[in-house]
Amino acid sequence: MIETLKNHIRENIKQYLILFIILAFGVLLGAITVNNTTETGKAEINDYLNTFITDVTENKIDYFEVLKNSITKNIALILIIAFISLSVLGKIGIYIINGYKGFTLGYTISSFIAVYGAQKGILTVMSILLFSKIVYIPALFFLSIYSLKLYQALKENEEEHKKLTVIKYILIIVASLIAFIISSLIETFINSNLLLLLLGSSK
Repeated sequence: MIETLKNHIRENIKQYLILFIILAFGVLLGAITVNNTTETGKAEINDYLNTFITDVTENKIDYFEVLKNSITKNIALILIIAFISLSVLGKIGIYIINGYKGFTLGYTISSFIAVYGAQKGILTVMSILLFSKIVYIPALFFLSIYSLKLYQALKENEEEHKKLTVIKYILIIVASLIAFIISSLIETFINSNLLLLLLGSSK
């Protein structure tokens, strides 16, 4: 299993590096966007984060509703990536999705820093994002790599190769869905408690 994973990474290291660079660029762009936001925009970010934290602290959040929404979004993401891999958008579309995910990550991190300062903001956001994103991002990259493979296979004329790639891709989708669900569970039930711990509060 470990050896298979190592071989997979070695065979696709170039694509993984490209996806990482695109994600990193998206993170940077998200950070720049927050830093260039007007004072009104920063005030809105501040109000949103404070409301979110208050809801978590006072236990006003319906965790199962949050979990359902998170899983629904992840299923939609998988379907969008699968559709793109079958369309003319191909590589460009998959790269755009990874860049957008990087942008939202960078925007979130910078928003916390803008509201709570560098030290507390970084500590807080890394703590509440680390455990979920450490599952989410590799799963996103893994799915993206095989989506690119599917796109390439469908351009070829070998029918047998196409069939094998499609079957493998279905298995990859199932594995990615499981990983995304795990990420959603962590994000919903663990991250909120970490946030409370960092804020020195209890339910």
